[in-house]
Formats: sequence, C-alpha cells, structure tokens
Amino acid sequence: MNEKYDVAVIGSGSGGSEAALLAAEKGSKAILIEKDAFGGTRFHRGCYAVRALHASSRVFRQIIQSRQFGIESDLLRSSLVDWMKAQRAASSRLADDLRNGLQTLNVRIAAGTGSLLSDHQVRITDSLETTKMSTPSISFWPLVRAPTFRHPMARGFSIATI
Repeated sequence: MNEKYDVAVIGSGSGGSEAALLAAEKGSKAILIEKDAFGGTRFHRGCYAVRALHASSRVFRQIIQSRQFGIESDLLRSSLVDWMKAQRAASSRLADDLRNGLQTLNVRIAAGTGSLLSDHQVRITDSLETTKMSTPSISFWPLVRAPTFRHPMARGFSIATI
C-alpha cells in the first residue's frame, strides 16, 4: 500500500521548504521529508544561527559602550553559553513557524531519510534503516531534492514550474 503525493521534497532547508510551500500553494498534495533538524542548516548552523549570535554580541558591545554616555551596568554578565541558548531558542522558533506554516497548507512532514526506490517512489527510514511509516513507500511526481550547499541553477539543476 502506497501513499500518493503530487510532490515529494527531500530536505527542509531553504530550497526544500520553498518548494513544498509553492507546491501546496498551487494545490498540489506535498510531502516534505527531513532527516535532521527541521529548517535545515540555515536555521540551526547557517545564516540565521550566525545572525542570532551576532545580535547577542552587538547588544553586549552596546551595553559596554553605554558607559561613555553615563550609563553604568554593574551586574553585566555574559557568556558564550548564554548566547548559544538564545541562538537555539531563535532557531527553534523559526523552525516551529515554518512547520506550522507548512501544516496550515496541508503539507505532510515526515521525519527520516528519504531514499529513492524508483523514479516515482521514495522510502522513509530512520537512522537504523527501519521503515518509519506503516506503508513501505510513497508514490509521487515530481521529486524535488533540495541541493545542499549549491545554488539551484548550478550544474544541471533546473527549476521546474509546478
């Protein structure tokens, strides 16, 4: 028994989440498969994570520089651990917002590794290679595999309209 989708997307990073959103907005039945942290590198280790850490450092610097304007802060305490907690909290909020937006558009979100069985079938497994779904495979057309660390137009990747 297979579940049928119009579009299967592997990866919830920038390309994958956008592809799933566009497919759902066009009325396609879509599934998004993610094996790692939801939202991909951009939220958890990439540009958004770096921006969160940069914001912490910027505020810290402003507090230190405020002394020249007569503002004293005697109990100023900061550590990288605190900054990392703030970064993780921001990443989690962004991932939750993305997940909620996709679910509002009825995009099915599946945790696990998507493996191609054929041109139009994918299996979702966990890290122990056990099938995560009650059905052995998912049928779809087309597959959208989000390229990792590549521009979508680089080396043979093309953007198709849905």
